[in-house]
Amino acid sequence: PIYFWDPTSNSPVASAIPQAPPVNTGCFVAMPQRQIVAWGSSFTGIVDPLLIRWCDVSNYNVWVAQITNQAGSYRLSRGSGIVGALQSPQQAYIWTDTDLWSMQYIGPPYIYGFNIVGMGCGLISRRAMGMLGGVTYWMGKEQFFSTGTTTAGITSSGVSPLQCPIWDAVFQELDQTSVGNIVCAVNSLFGEITWYYP
Repeated sequence: PIYFWDPTSNSPVASAIPQAPPVNTGCFVAMPQRQIVAWGSSFTGIVDPLLIRWCDVSNYNVWVAQITNQAGSYRLSRGSGIVGALQSPQQAYIWTDTDLWSMQYIGPPYIYGFNIVGMGCGLISRRAMGMLGGVTYWMGKEQFFSTGTTTAGITSSGVSPLQCPIWDAVFQELDQTSVGNIVCAVNSLFGEITWYYP
């Protein structure tokens, strides 16, 4: 479920939003529209691993799409499930196990547009991505990747593999039974990005 907590309510606990999808794999807030976006969501209480749903603008109590609101849903067409999602300055990125998708606000009637940014560059675990200096980095199943890379003043919106001089130490010795524990850590003070992996 998706929970909310109001600091002015004097309640010490969060409450589930009753109108929100009851089962989700994860969620984030789309900005600047202020919409909760749930992924691996549901209409029936059974998780659809490729379903994305979002609430109305600034109203987390409205999740059913109607002509009078901006709530809605979209089911990705590739992959076996959404692994993670991240809101970037210009769009949201959604990773399946196989691909990277962009989610951009386009307004009514469709609200969001979805496009594949890269294929064969899926995310290895839900916390294996980070953003540093306007560039998004992530760890795939067999490679590190980035998008939004700036080279000689030219910004690329495509996916680029990162060179990794210790590739064999990382990917050939990776404990495949514990990849869900992989975490990306961003140190913006020193311009560093790190992955902790089993």
